[in-house]
Amino acid sequence: DPLFAAIEEAELPICFHVGEWFRDGYGGHGTTIMVAFGGFRKNLGELIFGGIFDRHPKLQAVFLEADINWVPGALQTASMGYECYYEMLNPKIKHHPRHYWHNNCFAAFTFDPVGLRLLDIVGADRVLWSADYPHVESTYGYGWDAIKAVVDAVGEDDARAILGGNAIKLFKL
Repeated sequence: DPLFAAIEEAELPICFHVGEWFRDGYGGHGTTIMVAFGGFRKNLGELIFGGIFDRHPKLQAVFLEADINWVPGALQTASMGYECYYEMLNPKIKHHPRHYWHNNCFAAFTFDPVGLRLLDIVGADRVLWSADYPHVESTYGYGWDAIKAVVDAVGEDDARAILGGNAIKLFKL
């Protein structure tokens, strides 16, 4: 684990960015949009069930341009695996999967009203907002409206954390 050790020692987060493209099969780009975040579940699973967070407990992982609505489902699946198949796990992880999310992980979103309704599971302290400029799905042209939507959805204190406070802490800005 020399890479993870170096990242942990440098107190830098490891960042995973959306980016899978599927050109084969039906649907083309539309299908890509539907499944692009699926790789994050694999990344999270490897960090948790591969024992990486156990060996590097200060390591922080950020899932960028990821939305947050996938997190509760991933945590539910991970919890089921942990609770039903613990004896089959190798390595045996030290904590419940939710522990690792709430201590080691963050997800960033641009526009995710469904995800914001799931903050009680995800944790407002685990979420970052991103404008995603200059991409086509960015908030360019309606940035203030996007920010106001976050404030309206979660309240001022959580919005302050999501819109900048969490990033300031995570990236030591």
